[in-house]
Amino acid sequence: MTEMTEIKIKNMPNTSVEHTKFHYKLRKKKNICVIGIGYIGSVAIPCLSKLGHNVIGVDIKKSKIDKINEGKSPINENGLDKLMAQQFQKKRIGVTKDLRKAIHNSEICFICVDTPSNKEGGVELKYLIKVSKDIGKIINECEQKKYLVIRSTIFPGTLEKIKNIIEKYSNKKEGEDFYLLHHPEFMREGTSIKDFFNPPYIVVGTNNLKAGNYILSCYNKLKCKKMVVKPNISQIIKYVNNAFHALKVDWANEIGSICNKLNINGQEVMSLFCEDTQLNLSSYYFSPGFVWGLHCLPKDTKALMKASKNLKLKTPLLNSIIPANDEHFKRCIKLIEQQKKRKIGFLGLSMKEGVEDKRNNSILEMIDYFKKKKYDVVVYDKFLKNTSLKKVLNQDLIVISSREKELDNIARKSGKMVVNLQRW
Repeated sequence: MTEMTEIKIKNMPNTSVEHTKFHYKLRKKKNICVIGIGYIGSVAIPCLSKLGHNVIGVDIKKSKIDKINEGKSPINENGLDKLMAQQFQKKRIGVTKDLRKAIHNSEICFICVDTPSNKEGGVELKYLIKVSKDIGKIINECEQKKYLVIRSTIFPGTLEKIKNIIEKYSNKKEGEDFYLLHHPEFMREGTSIKDFFNPPYIVVGTNNLKAGNYILSCYNKLKCKKMVVKPNISQIIKYVNNAFHALKVDWANEIGSICNKLNINGQEVMSLFCEDTQLNLSSYYFSPGFVWGLHCLPKDTKALMKASKNLKLKTPLLNSIIPANDEHFKRCIKLIEQQKKRKIGFLGLSMKEGVEDKRNNSILEMIDYFKKKKYDVVVYDKFLKNTSLKKVLNQDLIVISSREKELDNIARKSGKMVVNLQRW
């Protein structure tokens, strides 16, 4: 059975593959093989089956094959035994050690092999490389184009490496004879089934929009944001997410320790902290740009650092905030110096749109730095008298540190080289 399906993809500014809406015929039911029955694979098999697809699990370990053939989960996870049994009884799930058979009988291959840490702390790719060689040899025999979808967590650049391996062993061309995509998962142990069916979003990394839409169509029944993004973005997002989750736990623990020393209930403090979804739990501060400053942030951060020191508490995360800001300031200086222009115009000094306050504004420190280095520096700010927009636009390099939205347009229209420190 076929039907006309419209896949709507939410755009990610400056990151998503550019696209337009389009229609094409998609079969609701797809034949999918899941290669690697570890944590990700074990969850994917019954969950994809529940969405209506035929799923074949593949693994080299007989114990995992036997478990699924008994209608059980090979891992301990809430609700997974029951879901596996239900889908197995509906005969939507198969399992085999025969990779060749699984690939030949599937149009989509989800590659879910482990990518653990190596001795140096990097990503161990030996399992992924091994299975990629095998897949390449097998698809060399296939007439049907295969969608090869890596679900494993991989670092940017890995997808290109795997593409080269598969092309070498298949004698086929990616994008013409097969498609290789990255599709990160966002599941938590203990709530993986819930997370699979209620994800924050579904992401596919590829430069081929149509292929990306095809993989997203596997999830037509799920109501969430579905996005096609550039491959390197899909490869790094899981690392960004998990490092931030670790950071949040450390932050809550340090704050809890300070509160404990002050005989304050840290649980109540952080509960109140989380009530603020306008700033504390929002995207407002999560846009890479210039350093922080103004009055309150440095003042209160230093006060909390001083308090923890007086309480004889080691708070390495809290104490790293100002040094981290200082390091980013150095990166901004280096970025400007790399342009090799001696005539610089600074366009806008206010850190926030519509705000005149310039206390602790690092752009002033940056201007002093370049003046001392004997650069020809001109400044314009709408809140300052005796500053000239015309003179700034006549300089060879225009630097913007303000979040004033119209300043970037003004600078770009000048035709001069522009460094916007708010857009990293």
